[in-house]
Amino acid sequence: MSDEGVRPHSPRQHPSKTYSSGQNIFDEPDIFPGRAGQIVDSDWSCEHCGANLRGLPLETPCRECGKRNWYRPPPADSNSYQSWLTERIAETQIGTGVATAIGCAIAGGLFAVASSLLGTSPGGFMGTNLPLLAIVFGPIVEETLKVAAASYVVEVKPYLFKRRSQIYFAAIGAAVVFAALENILYIFVYLNNPSEKIILLRWTVCVALHVGCTSIVAIGLANIWMRAMGEFRQPRINDLFPALVTAIVIHGTYNAGMIGLERLYPWIFK
Repeated sequence: MSDEGVRPHSPRQHPSKTYSSGQNIFDEPDIFPGRAGQIVDSDWSCEHCGANLRGLPLETPCRECGKRNWYRPPPADSNSYQSWLTERIAETQIGTGVATAIGCAIAGGLFAVASSLLGTSPGGFMGTNLPLLAIVFGPIVEETLKVAAASYVVEVKPYLFKRRSQIYFAAIGAAVVFAALENILYIFVYLNNPSEKIILLRWTVCVALHVGCTSIVAIGLANIWMRAMGEFRQPRINDLFPALVTAIVIHGTYNAGMIGLERLYPWIFK
């Protein structure tokens, strides 16, 4: 931290984002010193355990975990992330949320399909037929890219979404788009005259897998957005990591199971 108590810029902090006054939205003190005795008069969750600090003096440790929070609600009428976000919400039309959700669903699905094309093509990673790549590489890339567009909006422009349900649509819609396009590729390009059982499997179990895994991540992403919009503070996209890892593990476990089943009982897939 610099002498002025201001966070320095970094490539991830989007220096072009400014308040109406021209001040960068990230150029605000972490501590806001000289406010001892002031009460947290709005919802403000603990950085460590998530407990609501409302009603506590600013210098008081969290009542649940006992840890001190150095980042606190900004002073009234100050240039802060809160004032920047409030301005953007007021400037954004209600219909923007629906358009953003649709755009993220399409973009996320296409991102994941592009990764699948690179991985399953004859010269791609998955074209080597190494099970480890199908169990590890595929799930990591696909689960990450399906929610990439929605995650970007939540982190950088959360005001574009207007309802929690729009985030669910953006993420889960991307999973549906990806599953549908992947099935078309497998049935008409990669598989040689697939049986009705394979086609049925892809349009039922595989679609359910993608939707189910992405739903887990969508819940985590929606919670991050709700916290940011409810408390008018910067979204903590790192909090999405546990949900994303859970989805990747489930996806990888499914792939491992299907590979093992195909090798033990190949007649099932004919």
